[in-house]
Amino acid sequence: MRRVVMRTGFFRLCCLLASVLLRLLANVELPDVDVRNRRGRGVLIVANHRSVVDILVGLTLFGRWRVTPRMLVKAGYFAVPGVGLLLKSMGAIPASRDTAREAMRAASRTLAEGGSVALAPEGRIPSATDRTEGVGELRTGVGRLASEFGTPIVAIGIANTDEVWPLGVRRPRVRVRRASRPTVRVAAARFDVDAGADLALVMTRLRAVLSQVVHRAETPPAAADRQPAGQRADGSRHG
Repeated sequence: MRRVVMRTGFFRLCCLLASVLLRLLANVELPDVDVRNRRGRGVLIVANHRSVVDILVGLTLFGRWRVTPRMLVKAGYFAVPGVGLLLKSMGAIPASRDTAREAMRAASRTLAEGGSVALAPEGRIPSATDRTEGVGELRTGVGRLASEFGTPIVAIGIANTDEVWPLGVRRPRVRVRRASRPTVRVAAARFDVDAGADLALVMTRLRAVLSQVVHRAETPPAAADRQPAGQRADGSRHG
């Protein structure tokens, strides 16, 4: 119990630091969504992947939503000095082809205990040419987990993080003037999955919902401004 409390406290501290760092790199618009575990079967949080900066967005959202999911993170990052220790302290799960079975078992245990798991089902940062309707090819692990436990999925669409740190560039673009920083926009939607649901149907639904929230996140502010006062097209507020 003490270890869980310590991990939760450390995780929330990381979320706070990520939020501060993200806001030094970009303007941010974040949504609120129901991430409560209502059925005791955990929650799966999935997102598209555009940039290394996505991890900062995810942690900022988790802090805002007050959740401490176990994140599936590319196994290679665990070998980076300092980064690996940080990820382990946060309870992250190394994910690669070599560790696929262990990662799935760890994720399954977390969901069985009513916890939450966060992952990017694209498994990599796809190039623009590899994306269909804003999303790359999805790996089926998330669908198998959702079907096994009847776990609800919260789909997150992230836009413009690739303007902060483009694919193939060694470091993020830092802009001193806030007005010159790109705006990272996020949209989210939740949907339920029945236990034993057909895997193909779950993946089809996931792709459709993920594409929708990505499109909403990419919607220019002018379109959102046509919504009623105080309400954006994706239900988000400045965060």
